Formats: sequence, C-alpha cells, structure tokens
Amino acid sequence: MMKPDIVRDLARRTRLPLPDAQESINRILDFLAEVLEQGERVEIRDFGVFRLSIRPGRMGRNPRTGETVSVPPTRYVRFRAGRLLSKTVQESFLRKQEGVTE
Repeated sequence: MMKPDIVRDLARRTRLPLPDAQESINRILDFLAEVLEQGERVEIRDFGVFRLSIRPGRMGRNPRTGETVSVPPTRYVRFRAGRLLSKTVQESFLRKQEGVTE
C-alpha cells in the first residue's frame, strides 16, 4: 500500500475531503520526522516504537578500485512492532494458512 492509497482509504473511512485527508497524513508524517530528527523516540501504544539508531563509522573499501575509504557514522530509523500489531498480523497470517489446503 502506498501513501496515496492510505490517503484515499482515510478519506473514505472518515468521510473527510481528499485534500483534508492528505493534509492529515502529511502532518502526522512531518511530526514523526521532526521528533526523530531531535533524537527522541515515538511510541504509539499497541502499534509500535520508532527510534533512531547509530551505525558507527568504519573503514570500507571501494570495490571498483580496492581503495580504502572512511565510511562516516550514519543515523537510521528503527521500528519495533507493538504487541497488538504483531498479534493481529500473526493471527491474520495463521487464518490464511488454515484456509490453504495441500
């Protein structure tokens, strides 16, 4: 599912006009990005936790030339699914597996 699909589904479920649904999704995503940029974690109860992690710098190698290069540290976002989300996804998976006959 892509962002436009989420916007359309939100508009349909909430009966919001499409531009308002788009604005709502954009504001939520902008807020999440701002909080993560500040180094804070975002916990959405029963859904999951977004947090920043740091991959330390290291020495790498250019595969084309073999030259040793310094790879700087990088920050990246990690997501850990909450208990309810994990349970819902697992139960859905199991229901689909039960419907499959061999």
